[in-house]
Amino acid sequence: MMKILIYSILALTCFHTTAQKEADNWYFGKNAGISFTNGAPTALLDGKIEVVYEGSATISDATGNLLFYSDGLTVWNRDHQVMPNGTGLNGHISSSNSAMIVKKPSSETIYYVFTLVEQGYDGGLQYSEIDMSLDGGLGDITSVKNISLRTNTTEHAAIFKVKNENAYWLIVHDWDNANFLSYKISSSGINATPIVSTTGVVLGMPDRLEAIGHMKVSPRGDQLIMTSPKINLVQLFDFNDQTGVLSNAQSISQNSFSDPYGIEFSPNGNLFYISNTLNQINQFDLRGSIEQIKNSQYNYGNDDLINGSLQLGPDGKIYLAQYGAEYLSVINKPNERGEQADFVEEGVYLGGNNAYFGLPIFNQEIFYNGFQTTNNCLGSNTEFVLGDSIDTLDSVMWDFGDGSTSTTENPIHMFQSTGTYEVSLTLFYNGKSNVEYQKIKILNAPVANNVEDLNVCSTDGFQIFDLTTLKSTVLGSQDPDIYDVKFYASEEDLENNNPINEPSNYQNANAFQTQEIYATVSTGSIDCTDSTLFRINVFESPSLPVVLPEMVVCEDGEEIRDANGAILYDLDEIDKMLLDFFTTLDFDFTYFSSEMDATNRTDPLLGIYPLSSSSVNVFVRVANRLKPDCYEIRPVSIKTYDTPLAYQVDTLEQCASEDGGSVTVDLTLQNQNILNGQSTTDYAVSYYLTQDDALSATNVLSQGILETSETKEVYARVENVLSDQCFSITSFITEIVERPILELEEQYLLCNNIGTLEIQLEDLYDSIRWSNGTTANNIQINQAGVYTVTVYKEYDSVVCETFKEFTVIESTPPQITDLTVREFSQNRNSIEVIMGNTGSFEYSIDNVNFQTSRVFQNVEAGTYEVIARDVSGCGISTQLIQILDYPQFFTPNGDGYHDFWHIKNSISDLDSLVFIYDRYGKLIKQLTPQEEGWNGTSNGVPMPSSDYWFEYKKSDNTSIRGHFSLKR
Repeated sequence: MMKILIYSILALTCFHTTAQKEADNWYFGKNAGISFTNGAPTALLDGKIEVVYEGSATISDATGNLLFYSDGLTVWNRDHQVMPNGTGLNGHISSSNSAMIVKKPSSETIYYVFTLVEQGYDGGLQYSEIDMSLDGGLGDITSVKNISLRTNTTEHAAIFKVKNENAYWLIVHDWDNANFLSYKISSSGINATPIVSTTGVVLGMPDRLEAIGHMKVSPRGDQLIMTSPKINLVQLFDFNDQTGVLSNAQSISQNSFSDPYGIEFSPNGNLFYISNTLNQINQFDLRGSIEQIKNSQYNYGNDDLINGSLQLGPDGKIYLAQYGAEYLSVINKPNERGEQADFVEEGVYLGGNNAYFGLPIFNQEIFYNGFQTTNNCLGSNTEFVLGDSIDTLDSVMWDFGDGSTSTTENPIHMFQSTGTYEVSLTLFYNGKSNVEYQKIKILNAPVANNVEDLNVCSTDGFQIFDLTTLKSTVLGSQDPDIYDVKFYASEEDLENNNPINEPSNYQNANAFQTQEIYATVSTGSIDCTDSTLFRINVFESPSLPVVLPEMVVCEDGEEIRDANGAILYDLDEIDKMLLDFFTTLDFDFTYFSSEMDATNRTDPLLGIYPLSSSSVNVFVRVANRLKPDCYEIRPVSIKTYDTPLAYQVDTLEQCASEDGGSVTVDLTLQNQNILNGQSTTDYAVSYYLTQDDALSATNVLSQGILETSETKEVYARVENVLSDQCFSITSFITEIVERPILELEEQYLLCNNIGTLEIQLEDLYDSIRWSNGTTANNIQINQAGVYTVTVYKEYDSVVCETFKEFTVIESTPPQITDLTVREFSQNRNSIEVIMGNTGSFEYSIDNVNFQTSRVFQNVEAGTYEVIARDVSGCGISTQLIQILDYPQFFTPNGDGYHDFWHIKNSISDLDSLVFIYDRYGKLIKQLTPQEEGWNGTSNGVPMPSSDYWFEYKKSDNTSIRGHFSLKR
């Protein structure tokens, strides 16, 4: 057991009293919430209020544990479940004070929920009763539900404790008049007849918006302030907390604020704050006349968001809600004037949820205790400290309820026995006196009993622990209704008072690492706390598949056997298989012949184990070396199979493709030779391109087919079909051998004037087969048609062939029947050959150059033999033709160029004549073919340059006329 006093926490929270803890949890807005349980407010994400625009209410117990909360329509219990009778309340999501909660005086279980409707409508002020003993301690609304106290009221409300009396005032404002209604709540219940105070302005019709606003009672209980945003008015009243009467209304109407809504006092009661829609917070100092109060205004904030409610928290700070914001703004030092109050926008993050206008409404007395106590353990000095609400005092008188008194402001007192003591504090100030009462419980100092370390097994290093099951151990005989147990995940969390939020569902922080957990026992007072330490040890539990791989023994005749012929098996082989499932070597493997032996760890097997049959089961126990109780047991099957032989085989030859590309090799042709008589049912053959692939049985050639264009070495794997671990490997060459080369034309011509075509092949082949059945090197063909030939080349294991198809076309000799000539065209002469038959012919006019066209263009004058021949040599046909032409001019000047004019190629017709005329038709010259030509003279006289006409008369009496020019 270890006693720890956390002085840092004490320094921060010694004034966070039992009463204040009733306001430790707030739920509001849109699923928003905050908790002050650990001191500073932190976001709560478990709230069920989906939308409440303005007032809500929350209440916790004396130690800060949530009891229930409401939006004025529904009530949720501490488990965030709707109470069985918790629906149908008559508040409103847009009522400034939709719900308020007050604990019935002198009762430990009864609470009242008050509701107000919006804007003065019918329904007004109602209340319902909650009994926390119902629904297994979760609470429920009793039959006292929606009891009307006033039919029409505004939305204003305030709750304050009657001083010197165990009672409360609930103060509301009536509708359509200036009346305040003060309802007294005592141990007898709610007095339905209110104290009526008529003071201040009338709030009512015709504008229902006058119903909106807030009011609060000062810490001293002597003043009340109310806001009315519609009429832009703040009113200050005197309040008598003994009689519930309000009086002396004074108005604060400023041009520097607009629509005042929220209201809150500083804890010492000297200052008050209002929020307004000018997006400002206004501070006023109450110490002075009404004019001095007005003139004391100090403004904070300049945010774009619309301001909502102000609410004092249990930490002595004031919080501001702003519409739609994911934060609350904070006044950190509300007792300080001006800038020293330290207003911070966006001071508390709501975890992504949103505030609207409202914050929970509380009995203000929760925050204004006259004094606080610490060290409520028997045997310790109990310290009494005046509260922050106490400003100036003349003197004090303490009565500790055990016969002892003190006049010291902050006394220390040691009680002599456990029990409940009613302590009273009488305050004397300004000629007045006031008495505060509190019941103080003095308890035995708590003891945190030792807890054994928690040892668990886990495959991933994490485990969910229900730490609440340890509470009875930690408490021992101590009363769980008095002593509270909390758990902390580290010493740092303990020092910072940061307990585990869900101890019933706690997961360790780090995988497979020892973690120290601290358990504390306390009475609710920080000083009355004891702690103990225990450890969480999460050991790695082996993670194995449900079925382990089969262990195989391949029987090949080389295994070691015992005297009985049983194969001796090394169990370390199983170790190798198991290590594939683990990243560390933190586990031991032990083998047993039965599951029971493995469970009881009896009769473990030694390293060498005789296999009594071809199928044996052993059981392996895999256990954490540090925590043997973290283990798994699995059966391991050991089976013996025959190992097949892979026989050596000859080269597998394959004919190359005709185009030089890849060929398909059927490797399964080797199966029979590789097995060499072994069973094709028991053994399977597969093929691979590398030895490594064959050994690992990867990249198998599908269906034993190899696509290749070159010679390759292929590996054959023969394995037992019952276990692919029992196999043998051999290899052989797949050789790509050449096909015979066959050169043939695709088409041959058979001359019908010859009658037979012979095709001769070279003597290169092992055998030949023509389509007509001939097997010789040559073939005699005497008719047209389609013919084929196949030639063969024989190798050791394959015969390669080449096949070709050719066509024989019948051809006839050509026959020229006519020639169509164009002449006298100045070298644009042409000859067209007219054939009497068709065939594969070619043509020439010089017996050198042949063409397939029957037309010769640009033929010069001359005599030509026109030849038509069959391209396959089946014959020719010829015919002579003369082409005549004439020059268009001549220049008889004796320079050797164009000195004479004559018909070109006239010599081809020796009997032809040429007659030359001048332009007037006079015959000038007659020429024979034998003459050189006309020299341009007539009777020895040179003729002038001019155009002259000619007539060429052939021997067949046909003639051609034309003209030419003489140029000099």
